[in-house]
Amino acid sequence: MINLGKRLALEYLAFEEVSDGGGDLPLIVSDMPRRLTMVEIGFLTMVSLAAAAGAFRARQIAKYWEEMNAQEETVADVKAKRRRPSGRAA
Repeated sequence: MINLGKRLALEYLAFEEVSDGGGDLPLIVSDMPRRLTMVEIGFLTMVSLAAAAGAFRARQIAKYWEEMNAQEETVADVKAKRRRPSGRAA
């Protein structure tokens, strides 16, 4: 069974997915007791894992965009070369 902190983290992440604002994590952490229980540790662990997964996915998307831009530049270069006059006499 998933611990309470992890369940609360999943609820928090679902809320952040659909909310416009975001940035509520500092408020949550500031309300936590200084001596963390397994609930707080589970919550922070799950949020940390989600952040890592999101960062990994963001890097995958950025890499894809870079590859697509490079392909577009290559296609544009080929088209530009075809349009240039060859300098040969007809």
